[in-house]
Amino acid sequence: MKILLCFALALCITLSDNPFPAKTALAASLEPPAGLTAMPFKLTNSPDANNVNLKWNPSLGATAYKLYRSAEPGGAYSLIYHGIAPEYQDLGLAVGATYYYKVTALDAEAESPPSEAISAKTFAVPDGLRTFYNYKETPPTPGVSGIKIGDTYYKYEYVRDAGGFLQINVYTSPDGMNFTLKQAVLDRNSHPDLAACKLEGINFVYNESTGKVVMIAHYENNVDYSLARIATASGLPGEDMSFHGSFRPLGNESRDIGFYSEDGVGYVLSSANNNTDLMLYQLTPDYTAVEALVAKIYTGKHREAPALMKKDGYYYLFSSGTAGWYPSRGQYSSATSLAGPWSELRNIGNANTFSAQSNWVQMMSGPEATSYALRPYRWKASPGEAPMLMLPLAFNDGYAWYEYFEEIHYNPSTGIMVPEQDGMLISEGKPAIAQDSVPGSLPIHAVDGNYDTSWKSADSAWPKWWTVDLGLVYRLTNIQISWYLHNGSEAYHQYQIETSTDGIHYTLALDQMGNTRYGFTSDKLAGEARYVRVKLVDAVLHNNPNNWYTPQLAEVKVFGYLDRAESVPPTAPANLAATPVSESQIDLNWTASADNVGVAGYRIYRDGILAGFSSGTSYQDTGLSASTSYSYTVKAYDASGNISASSNAVTAQTQPGNVALNKPVAFSSQQPGNEAWKIVDGSTTARWAASDSSYPQWVQIDLGATYTISRTEIVPYQNRAYRYKIETSADGVNYTLAVDRTANTEGGPVIADSFSATDARYVKLTVTGVYNAPNGWAGINEFRVFE
Repeated sequence: MKILLCFALALCITLSDNPFPAKTALAASLEPPAGLTAMPFKLTNSPDANNVNLKWNPSLGATAYKLYRSAEPGGAYSLIYHGIAPEYQDLGLAVGATYYYKVTALDAEAESPPSEAISAKTFAVPDGLRTFYNYKETPPTPGVSGIKIGDTYYKYEYVRDAGGFLQINVYTSPDGMNFTLKQAVLDRNSHPDLAACKLEGINFVYNESTGKVVMIAHYENNVDYSLARIATASGLPGEDMSFHGSFRPLGNESRDIGFYSEDGVGYVLSSANNNTDLMLYQLTPDYTAVEALVAKIYTGKHREAPALMKKDGYYYLFSSGTAGWYPSRGQYSSATSLAGPWSELRNIGNANTFSAQSNWVQMMSGPEATSYALRPYRWKASPGEAPMLMLPLAFNDGYAWYEYFEEIHYNPSTGIMVPEQDGMLISEGKPAIAQDSVPGSLPIHAVDGNYDTSWKSADSAWPKWWTVDLGLVYRLTNIQISWYLHNGSEAYHQYQIETSTDGIHYTLALDQMGNTRYGFTSDKLAGEARYVRVKLVDAVLHNNPNNWYTPQLAEVKVFGYLDRAESVPPTAPANLAATPVSESQIDLNWTASADNVGVAGYRIYRDGILAGFSSGTSYQDTGLSASTSYSYTVKAYDASGNISASSNAVTAQTQPGNVALNKPVAFSSQQPGNEAWKIVDGSTTARWAASDSSYPQWVQIDLGATYTISRTEIVPYQNRAYRYKIETSADGVNYTLAVDRTANTEGGPVIADSFSATDARYVKLTVTGVYNAPNGWAGINEFRVFE
């Protein structure tokens, strides 16, 4: 059921073909929002990614935004959102449809011109996806890993002990999943410089030009961080490595590093000058030394953990703030050339990378999609928590964005990545109050969709409370809070969540007095409420026994459902059976499911992909390829959107197809525009026609190989009753009569003939006349031959 909520600042209005404001002098001073990105996602218990998460950069001077949607790139746009948040979630869209979006900014006097349009396509989520959990530790999932060189996968392991670097081991595997330790390829005895050192930020890369695996790492002694050098080693895959020494690239300090390659050229990103600057160097062809400085990307910005990637002509550089072992601000820049110019640093995500530190970008590329995710590391994760996050990335012309979702479903083989959200975002833009606040940091700023604004208390006294009015009673599922962190004096917060249906009587919904998560928390909620109150009890600083923080909230996101429907799924359909009907159709039948309320229908999956729906216990799957096997499962669903487990899987193969399709054609004559090849082109609107009204006229089809054929179909021009014969041949010289309709008096859209199975490579159709069209020329729309 699609629910349309229309609050004071959320409008759904269909406008004219051009709803956007004319460019006036006032509007010209207000720039359209930049960086509009779109990412499809699914709701929990829904099989479809039929929602779109939209984000854009806040515009300078803007007090509100309008978001417009169209179903066509040049079609009419409708206003779907008007509010203060630089983001919006478009929910309950049609599955398999592409939508187009534009956004404008508003101030007290004008509306800006619209941004450039961006599109997003919804889809049915395929079966068989893996799941990564951002809120808890994800169990290991079997999958291919390591560096594949030839038929072998290699995985390198850094081992350390109390003395620092101990050794590097290599593991090998024939399949990328089952690895066996081969040997240590480098240890502290391999070179004097390795005797008392530590290596960090280690990259193992394969250099195709040398055929060697190269290690590139940040090198320090085993006592402190005074050396600030790069170390390299290399060796044949799986064999001993040679240590090439350590160095300061072109005399510059080097601490956090990142590796990037393009067209066989290697580059290293390096934090220099005590992490104040960030350099990009080109490596020598063997990747073991620095050849040249490509760009000094940042000066005095204190960035580390650099990760460089390229998409759609833009380079994107993600990095984190220097915060030791604590969460830090994620930022990025973009450029169309590695040498620059690079854009200014732009904030991305919340102020502490959702309690993590920017690390690396994972790309999943396959036949169905290419997806990207930032993989930030959580230095302070407690046992059972996710030590690393997966934050799906969206891009648009040099701009990027990621958001936190509790679960990510993905398939590295197909490239599909689907974020999942449990409930609608129901707090954004809603009325909020607090115990007190300071001017410019009001309670509404904690639900304005902007991670860079916040509610701030009037003083540093604890505890304090903050409350949002959701407007209606919802079934709550999740609350996400972005907390204040002071760089160098990071703290975790102790808090409680209270809920109410009337704003007067509150009950404790969540007690997090034992919380130890820094900067960001995501908690499950249960029960029904209209009012949600955050009680900020205390902040525990890691380097100070006294809490000098001022209570404040950067962003509070509450999720839930309005319907509060039952959540019991139907039973799985049983006894699924598949019957091939033709070369392009398979019929399915199954036993009905049961549900505590009632089954609303069934979803049919072909090869793991949603193929269609049925309200009953049968389905005709059409438009298939001939002589092809298909696998099917069926799931039941109820009116509340609950989905059953899959039925039993069945496989069926369509009947053989038309072996004459698009094969070479010889002919007695042909008419310009109605050439003979069109008789086997698969189209019933094109035709072969003879060059005049004389008879007989013939076409000969070379099937290209010998087939055992037993059936033909003719699609006659204008349903005429042509008189004809069909002959078969193995050599194109000696023919045997298969069909004799030289006295035919029946026409129609299709004339089918069956005959005894015969081996043939050539099939000849000879038209000897026409019964019901005097003076009609020979004309056949389509001639089909079947095994």
